[in-house]
Amino acid sequence: MKFQIKENLIDKAISYFSPGLGMKRRQARLGLQATSKGGYFGGSKTRRGVSGWNPFGGDADTDHQLDFEGLRNRSRDLARNDCTAGSAINTTCTNVVGPGLTPFPTIDRRALNLTMEQATEWERDTKRKFFVWANSVNCSADKTQSFWDIQEMSFRSFLESGDVFCHLPMAKRTKFWPFRLVLNVIESDRVCNPPGQQDTKDLIKGVRKIGGVPVRYVVADAHPGNRLYIKDKAKFKEIKIVGSKTGRRNIIHLMKKLRPGQTRGIPFLAPVIELLKQLSRYTEAEVMAAVISGYFTVFVKSESGGTDIATTLTEDETGQSDGDNDMALGQGTIVGLAEDESIDTANPGRPNAGFEQFVLAITRQIGAQLEIPFEILTKHFKSSYSAARAALLEAWKCWKTKRAWFARGFCQPIYEAWLDDMISSGQIVAPGYFDDIHTQAAWARAKWVGPAKGMINEKQELEAVKMRLEMNLSTGEQETIETTGGDYESNVEQRAKERKLLAKSGLIGGQGGEGPPQDPKQTPEEPEDLDKNDLEEGKENNEIN
Repeated sequence: MKFQIKENLIDKAISYFSPGLGMKRRQARLGLQATSKGGYFGGSKTRRGVSGWNPFGGDADTDHQLDFEGLRNRSRDLARNDCTAGSAINTTCTNVVGPGLTPFPTIDRRALNLTMEQATEWERDTKRKFFVWANSVNCSADKTQSFWDIQEMSFRSFLESGDVFCHLPMAKRTKFWPFRLVLNVIESDRVCNPPGQQDTKDLIKGVRKIGGVPVRYVVADAHPGNRLYIKDKAKFKEIKIVGSKTGRRNIIHLMKKLRPGQTRGIPFLAPVIELLKQLSRYTEAEVMAAVISGYFTVFVKSESGGTDIATTLTEDETGQSDGDNDMALGQGTIVGLAEDESIDTANPGRPNAGFEQFVLAITRQIGAQLEIPFEILTKHFKSSYSAARAALLEAWKCWKTKRAWFARGFCQPIYEAWLDDMISSGQIVAPGYFDDIHTQAAWARAKWVGPAKGMINEKQELEAVKMRLEMNLSTGEQETIETTGGDYESNVEQRAKERKLLAKSGLIGGQGGEGPPQDPKQTPEEPEDLDKNDLEEGKENNEIN
């Protein structure tokens, strides 16, 4: 590779007065340029395409904490007002959480030395009691949401704001409510530094650290964006993440940690906020241009001017005037012009023929960044069956990963906190639960099931399910979860109950065939109220028909 040195004015002056020193200077610069040529052009500081690109290399907090509030507020605004951003948030929430992730206790019966019958009975009883708590609004601190509603709201808040907190206080038991655990969801904004306190290495955006490890969260008593919020009179409370005496989890911080040392979360839409806003502006401009081009106005020129131009142009679509000096286009308006008046028009050339293709191209880039295929993001299914199914499968990988992360970081800790209270109060019996961490993990193990991925060609995909079961590549329970999101054991019990009812009604036989079992050698008995003449007449009628 040949390197060229471009001499500046100083180089030329040195070479003029001292050629030897000028030669050494050129050799040094040539060597420096040669050593700066690494194996990756993207890291070069001399190549024209990247020479002016010098991003700052800060740690996880430094790279985004200065823009933290701006990212959060803009993300929420887009989620409220932009169609593409709203679709990304809603689609992710619907497919990851949906109506709520349901727990299926799956204790390690071998580690606990339990029979299958004992384990099954314990799991059924625990699930039944958990559903009593989860289905009631009494599980929330404000008595307005069930556990399933809290799941959806928390996950949506995480996507829009970057993170969300859930406090796990214990209330008093009553005669009619035997549970103590309540859930208090805290929005991201309320965890912040007290007024006048800047970020330090031990306090970053409301997170108190010791040796780089979060130990407490500083929570304001009200949202800083509340119109009644008075900053100088705000009260702050520091909540320990883990109780010092009991080791119990007091608060959950739901965030996606993308880099080591990251303290606060980053909104889901953060990488595409600028692109979404520019696309929204472009769409609004095109819509307005199309609306303007849709107005048709006739101008009549006469000596006196048949219609007052000011009066005509100030009437909007409803016939109301906006003001004495305001002018607006009207639909099908006729305007009179005097002898010395004229009108200049501009043709906006709308609708724009390239609008759709441009918007779709940008939307594809947005979908790729958010791991939502274009067809699913825009609900635009016009490709082939194979392409549509590939898009669904690709999106399902992303949603399944997010669901597992949400279950581990939010649902399971809440289930364990509920189980701690139930076992400590004696409402659920679990020997050795508080004695050993391994025993506790064996009792607390659960599987979280959410909405199924859906099917495009149901017949083909159910045939594939049947083949997997026949080849022992899967289980009935796993296929039920993946196909319908249901409970395999409950399905089997319900089907057995239905078959008994059908058999009792005579609608199915003992072997599962339709109709009661019959001896093929025997013919049905003839009705007693029909004589031979009636039978012969019926036979003739059948032959005629």
